Amino acid sequence: MIVGKKIYLKALENSDIDFMLSLVNDQELAYWEGRNEFLVSKENQQKWFDKYKNTGHRFIVCDKETKTPLGYFSFKFTDEISNSGLVAIKLVSESRGKKIGTDTLKTGMSFLFNKINVRRLHTHIISYNKASENLFLKCHWTKEGTERESIYMNNLYHDNNLFSILKNEYLENEEDDDYLELFKYS
Repeated sequence: MIVGKKIYLKALENSDIDFMLSLVNDQELAYWEGRNEFLVSKENQQKWFDKYKNTGHRFIVCDKETKTPLGYFSFKFTDEISNSGLVAIKLVSESRGKKIGTDTLKTGMSFLFNKINVRRLHTHIISYNKASENLFLKCHWTKEGTERESIYMNNLYHDNNLFSILKNEYLENEEDDDYLELFKYS
């Protein structure tokens, strides 16, 4: 278990399939992610689950006090030689606006940079998702570029923005020692 201030990240387990299915089929989340997928059956979610649950680092985000699942955090290497990878966060709507995303991202970054020794993280955010853009910018990520009009959603084409952060930028800019010290043991 990886413990932040408000949340903890627990490894994805078979008992989480119903929660993951609810996230995948949440049409509001799909909109904010720019996903045009059809609803997923439990059988297809089980196939995905069986194939991917042990690849990369996949976690359920849980409330520290209530132990309630709040979302999903994942990391997968996109280039192991260059030591870089993709981060994704999905949070249920009830947990948004409560600094859960900030705690999740900062806890995940601490784990990836300090424990796994990743050098570069990146993510993609659809242009109209200003809340996600603000979250990543607040955590010192840099907007690197734009895939212009690459996502079709609601009868319009939208830009897909690439954000990244390097380990040295994280170490220079993270103001909260609690996150910097998460994986330092005496």
